[in-house]
Amino acid sequence: MRTPHLVTLSTPLLVGRYLTASELMEIQKRLAGVWIFFFTHSFLVSCEIRFLGKQLGDSATFVCVSDVQDPKPIAFNLKRKWIKPDREVMFMYTKEKPAPVPDFSQRLNVTGDPSTERVNVTISQLKGTDTDLYYCLFVYPKTNAPDENIPGKDEFFLYVDDADVSCSCSGYVPLLYALSAAVGLLLILLLALAVAHYGKIGHDRVKPQSSIYEEMVGGRPPNRNRKTPPSYLRPPHHLEEMNAPDYDHPPPRSRHENLYERPDGALLIPTETAVVA
Repeated sequence: MRTPHLVTLSTPLLVGRYLTASELMEIQKRLAGVWIFFFTHSFLVSCEIRFLGKQLGDSATFVCVSDVQDPKPIAFNLKRKWIKPDREVMFMYTKEKPAPVPDFSQRLNVTGDPSTERVNVTISQLKGTDTDLYYCLFVYPKTNAPDENIPGKDEFFLYVDDADVSCSCSGYVPLLYALSAAVGLLLILLLALAVAHYGKIGHDRVKPQSSIYEEMVGGRPPNRNRKTPPSYLRPPHHLEEMNAPDYDHPPPRSRHENLYERPDGALLIPTETAVVA
């Protein structure tokens, strides 16, 4: 794809002085042209887009080429598709004169023929309303079916710089600041949404690990719903025995506990063992 020709500002801007209304209008128009081009180039990627930046009264030539060579096309059509969608500019049958619409009848020059898969369309005396995205259609015959319209190899974005547009506004500087701030906030919002989205994906990929207590008592980690199965909420069998009533209410013991006392209350009298001399 050819590098688009972006016309630079012709009026020198001196640092430390105020911009006039005409200079601000010029800046706005140049920025609008650049943004429009990049917008269409980003979203309309089905074919190659060629940018044509022209001044008021200039001429622009669209070189329409078809990659389909068999069968031969029988007609050619040039249309607009963005500002004025599906608006026809001209139609031409093979070996016949073109038939432009009234707005282009005195400003259109066509060379070539649809049967050669190449048609050159030149629009002269360009106006500001000619700014649009243009595309070519080659008509191919079909047996026992309607004719097929196949787009050409390229599309053409024509931007006409209408310098005669008058401007009575003086507050373009705040407008430019507001537009820049809006674009910056939009970029920050998109970045935050992207970070949140990918952070959530990474968090979902982390698998929960079972604790040491669950491994000791034979438990297992919660399921996907973060709920532990009821069978694993009960303590193991050898711990259930410790929860018997006897262990819940142990018998009271005196402060001065006799180590020789049996559970039934009788004293344990140690027997003396005779020492054999």
